[in-house]
Amino acid sequence: MANISTQELTDELLSLVQSVPEFTDKGFSAFDLSDLTQVIKYETLPLVGVTYEGRSPVSQTGQGIGKVSKTVTMMVVNFSIMVALRYGTAAGIDDTKVDAVNLLNAVSDAVLGFKGVNHRGWVFNGESPLPSQIDGVIFYGQTWSVRLPITGNFGT
Repeated sequence: MANISTQELTDELLSLVQSVPEFTDKGFSAFDLSDLTQVIKYETLPLVGVTYEGRSPVSQTGQGIGKVSKTVTMMVVNFSIMVALRYGTAAGIDDTKVDAVNLLNAVSDAVLGFKGVNHRGWVFNGESPLPSQIDGVIFYGQTWSVRLPITGNFGT
């Protein structure tokens, strides 16, 4: 069994969010929120970014198995999807809250449970607004994870 790379998972997640029509040519792999903020200088909104957030071992107690054997362990690999769009006020004509919710729902519909390169479904972990230092732009983030078997020599 070959280990699936973080890049393969990033590419898969990016492909899924780009299946949302508004993001077909506006999906980016980013290091973090500040990296995505730089993209906004050159692209029109809305746009979306995918970031790798790290991994952790699956607990050996509670929700599942950690070490499967002496050569395989399970990891939880975490990602964020960040959606950026123009922001309007609640009293203004350009109120974009409904647009934001619709885009976030479309992203969730595209990703939730998808079993691709890893053969394990993507799991939704939460959603929230993100801080923005750019006037007229609001960010929302969704966090996603997938369980991934990692092979190696884990000893006794």
